[in-house]
Amino acid sequence: MFPAAPRSAPGRGRCRRGVCGSCLTEVVRGQPIHRDTLSPGVRIGAMSTCVSWAEGPELEFNL
Repeated sequence: MFPAAPRSAPGRGRCRRGVCGSCLTEVVRGQPIHRDTLSPGVRIGAMSTCVSWAEGPELEFNL
């Protein structure tokens, strides 16, 4: 299940393993738990929506 990656969104959720960065999405508010393999510098202020999730009750994205 990939609720943060709508089917109509181009380029989202291609690898579904957190390695390619195609689903990297800007995080506006909240703290993600990163479970991807991207370098820490690449994911500052963003997260791979295919494998990562929220540390707290909410995350807000810039879609």
